[in-house]
Amino acid sequence: MSTRVTMVALLACLAAPLLAGENDCPVDTIDGRFYCEECDLFTSLDMTCKTCKTKNKLVIVCVRIGHTCEACKTWQLAKGDCPTCKKPLIEKEVITPVVYLCDACKLEYEFPGICDKCKADVRQTCRKSGTCPHTAR
Repeated sequence: MSTRVTMVALLACLAAPLLAGENDCPVDTIDGRFYCEECDLFTSLDMTCKTCKTKNKLVIVCVRIGHTCEACKTWQLAKGDCPTCKKPLIEKEVITPVVYLCDACKLEYEFPGICDKCKADVRQTCRKSGTCPHTAR
């Protein structure tokens, strides 16, 4: 029984990105990081958050590289200069938790499976999906 559940979860993880919307994050680079839900912050290997002193949990995260203009506060996927002010873009890593979303009711889950409310399949995405650099293009 346990092996069957694990296989179903693995297949759901592999198939979920295929069901994503046109501009959704492909969630192609994932990693494990410690995360404080209270502060919405990623921490180092500490087990407790230095800000609120609650226990951090290890979560799967989506890691994407983007380029930002400090002057205009805009994001680009490509390297180079800002198209607006022509200043050099700065490369930054943008990390966000991987979640499973029901498209029908917009409920968010931590694990793959079926939506509790409407019984539809949930798909893998990240919390910042659709915002640069967490976009398909």
